Amino acid sequence: METAISRFQGALSVVKKFPMATGRGILCSPVSKSRVYRYSLLTRKTRSPLLRNTTYWIPRPLDIERMREAARLLVGEHDFAAFAGVLDDPKASTRRTLYRAEMKVGCELMEFEVEGNAFLPQQIRRTVGELVEVGLDRVPVGEFERLVECGRPHEAGPALPPQGLCLERVNYQDFPPKVERDLERVRE
Repeated sequence: METAISRFQGALSVVKKFPMATGRGILCSPVSKSRVYRYSLLTRKTRSPLLRNTTYWIPRPLDIERMREAARLLVGEHDFAAFAGVLDDPKASTRRTLYRAEMKVGCELMEFEVEGNAFLPQQIRRTVGELVEVGLDRVPVGEFERLVECGRPHEAGPALPPQGLCLERVNYQDFPPKVERDLERVRE
């Protein structure tokens, strides 16, 4: 029988292992505290064959300052229904909290990095799509702010392709574990 790990053989690698205490009194919760995603954009006249699977190519320069101004509006608790794709449960809450939303710029590579408590389907790809529209001066920052505040489903433009999106990190409460403290608690 094929296991979940065997399907990814060769695609996963262990970077660091943490010894875990076992026994009574230790609660391991699968609930994350936050998630960090990155969406990468390549802004130059020609495509990159090396980056084509990990970035979205835009053949024009973007106004990074306008994009940063718009990205700052995302931080905090908002109803992100405007940026969501189709939900499995249409009655589910679309309120999410973003702790940070930043535009990082290299020479030709631009990255949108966002950290939040949870995300809706296509939320990041639609958000970056609107930020690109702001950067191309097609959407005013005030219109972007209206989208953040409106809470009406599917108001934002189409989602960008998935190639630029990457889950960077999932943060858990009390992780990595403080093994010595946890082992002492088990011995008591």
